[in-house]
Amino acid sequence: MPCYDAAHAMLQYGTVSAVLQGIAEASPGAPMLFDMSLERTCPALLADVRIPRLCPVDLMSLLPRDSAFGCAEDGSHQWPSLFVAPAGSATTLHVDTYHMRFWMALLKGRKRWVTFPPEHVHDLMPADSQAFPSRFKANLLSLNSTAQHRVRYAWDQRWEGVLNAGDILFLPEGWVHQVHNLDLTIAVAGNFVDRFSYQAHLGWLAYHALTMRDPARRNSSIAMLRAYNDPGFAENKTKGFQSTPRFKLCDTEKSVDPSPFDVWAWHGKR
Repeated sequence: MPCYDAAHAMLQYGTVSAVLQGIAEASPGAPMLFDMSLERTCPALLADVRIPRLCPVDLMSLLPRDSAFGCAEDGSHQWPSLFVAPAGSATTLHVDTYHMRFWMALLKGRKRWVTFPPEHVHDLMPADSQAFPSRFKANLLSLNSTAQHRVRYAWDQRWEGVLNAGDILFLPEGWVHQVHNLDLTIAVAGNFVDRFSYQAHLGWLAYHALTMRDPARRNSSIAMLRAYNDPGFAENKTKGFQSTPRFKLCDTEKSVDPSPFDVWAWHGKR
């Protein structure tokens, strides 16, 4: 099943409506829309989006637009984003980049999530040998005998479940995960950095600023570290720890550190 970002899908289909129709009709070669920015492609939908009450902060959104990951030249942001996928499609096993936290509100269908805590990251056949692997060779949907043997230490520590329409999922930074779409699914989601993940996020940036072979990504990590260390950011950070003002929030703006086991699903609390 092809997986396209918004740019690739638009080139093939022309409009977001055409992309969604292709997915709904299960057309041959239909894309799986993955992390498509609402602000850039469907800005009118943002008026109806509410950020989950336990995820009100995104310190990265306070960075200057020329240094923030996911921020375009026009100032638009990557998140919240849209995920639309046909039944039977799946992601690969991966860790979200930049050591960011993640939330997802599922609007339609069912998604089976399988997750592993960060301490088992090297037990899951990393495809890139580094301190912070993000890609993995293991495919949890079709593990052969060799793969089963290699992931056995992590397998008993997995946490898995089915996310249903109306549920909200929270995933901490560094957790390895793979998602299988049991039905046609539609979801809104976002990555973010808050006070509880800030130091781990800085550690990820520092490591990649020193080791990343891709000059563009290495320079991006360096630019973000400089922006975080700018005196002007310190004042914004203190305010940002309370809430990020460009988001509309559910229920409360209090920032807390949730556990994935406590907030796997808040049914009806979008």
